[in-house]
Amino acid sequence: MLYLLRFRRGPVIESRTGDREPVMVRVGRLGLRLAKHRRTVQEAPDSLVALYFRMENFRNNMRLETKIPPDSSTD
Repeated sequence: MLYLLRFRRGPVIESRTGDREPVMVRVGRLGLRLAKHRRTVQEAPDSLVALYFRMENFRNNMRLETKIPPDSSTD
């Protein structure tokens, strides 16, 4: 089954894959795609994504909020 992990720190929400690879970050209505293949394209740098990835300490201190979709233990 495919699922995402949702991490939060204040108004910042980051979605990651099960192996903790960042997929997307959202602050209010602003969303940024963080997919790995997008980061490797050096011809089209995204300065907001680059800035976000440099904030390692901030990202490491995010708390796991939930798993999407949640485990269905009541089947």
